[in-house]
Amino acid sequence: QKNAINHVEGPALILAVPGAGKTTVLIHRTVNLILNHKVSPEKILSITFSRASARDMKNRFVNSFKDISSIPIQFSTIHSFCFNLIREYAYMNKINFTLIEEEKNQMNKYNLLKKIYLDINNEYITEEKLESLLNYIGYLKNMMLNVDDFVKNSKPDIENFKSIYGAYEKYKRDNNLIDFDDMLTLSHEILTSNIYLLEKYRKKYDFIQVDEGQDTSKVQLEIIKLLASPKNNLFIVADDDQSIYGFRGAFPKGLLNFQKFYPNGKLFFMEENYRSSKNIVSVCNKFIKANSMRYNKNIKTNNDYVEPINIIKV
Repeated sequence: QKNAINHVEGPALILAVPGAGKTTVLIHRTVNLILNHKVSPEKILSITFSRASARDMKNRFVNSFKDISSIPIQFSTIHSFCFNLIREYAYMNKINFTLIEEEKNQMNKYNLLKKIYLDINNEYITEEKLESLLNYIGYLKNMMLNVDDFVKNSKPDIENFKSIYGAYEKYKRDNNLIDFDDMLTLSHEILTSNIYLLEKYRKKYDFIQVDEGQDTSKVQLEIIKLLASPKNNLFIVADDDQSIYGFRGAFPKGLLNFQKFYPNGKLFFMEENYRSSKNIVSVCNKFIKANSMRYNKNIKTNNDYVEPINIIKV
């Protein structure tokens, strides 16, 4: 933990087992940057996966270190960061985007996709198929795939998927509508094509920290890499063994390629679990080693044995 907290410049990947104090390290590293390295809090962007963990990080930081700075630190989800970027872009270009995620609004992505499905397939879509359709679209966008490659390799079980996807994208584009996945792809597009905004955001943040890195999708990782470059003061805390969101585009392979992309990047292993009993930890360690696509780390604990593990077949 101390080695990770004391890392200042350059890229670093902190591979932490469950219960190793990931968030604690991220918060203490933030404090270290501010107090000991005189980094202004507004120059640090901390990104996490969900709103709940962004809130949790912020609360833990404020409760433990409320006296160190009057300047607020940005603890943000990647989506809220992208939303601000898009708002600025829209203002500059006099575009009025509408978000279509709210189910209570008449114009939302669910109603839109139901209508398109009905128009193309001449039948109503079931709730189950609608769920699958949304997952396929999210996966395709988060993995930065084009629709032909996706259809060829994934064979989605939705009739006329390509036509539905094309109609959905066209309708949104023609009417300046965006969903959560568009926030990511549009932000990536803005940062790769608008040098002014890219430079503005690069100058704004000297240090970028990412929590729950294993849940980051390919397009999210590309956005983060763009922002961090060329200083590359990028600090990612992750556990590749806990990646469960592959179905919606999480990209743990990006972590496995970390040192290929950043040859001078530092790797830190946090392998001690402070939370669980020896029974749980030793079984988990053996169990997870059956995975081949992972960093070879061990999970260990100094906690006592409490009670044997039950293995339940369901």
